[in-house]
Amino acid sequence: MGVRIRKQPFCINDILKENLFMKKIAFFLIIVVCFSCSEDTASDLDCSAVNCLSPGITLEILSKTTRVDLFLNGTYTVGDLKIINQTNNEVVDFNIITTNEFIKIYISTAVPKSGLKDYKVYIPNAFEFTLKFEAEITDKNSCCPGAKINNLVIENATYEVDDVYGTYIILL
Repeated sequence: MGVRIRKQPFCINDILKENLFMKKIAFFLIIVVCFSCSEDTASDLDCSAVNCLSPGITLEILSKTTRVDLFLNGTYTVGDLKIINQTNNEVVDFNIITTNEFIKIYISTAVPKSGLKDYKVYIPNAFEFTLKFEAEITDKNSCCPGAKINNLVIENATYEVDDVYGTYIILL
């Protein structure tokens, strides 16, 4: 006596049920994929390994009559230079770029929020001038937000703009 396997007749209902089950699984997977994705925001970004080149204002301080750099010729010392944010009386960090021909003062404009800025640049008992500008934050959701500078005005100093390098040449 052998076992007889009885073949069931081909049933369209079974195929439709199986197909419906597959459709449900596919629909569920699509929903999971769509809702599991998230959009990065600035607070989600890990910027610890990023070194940003921020936009800034570059100054050169030259003699009005001889056009010689007043730091290179020894008239002033870079270590005595101070820049203060007059809105909150905080010290503004700056960098010095030095070559044999010039010393440039680079002021980063990577500021935390948009608005009017008012910086006093001075050496005590020597000179003082003011930089006023509007900073507009750009690229807020990146590791390196930039600031677009609008309406820069330099008060209490004669100046020129070097159109090639974008340097503000202060003539004292």
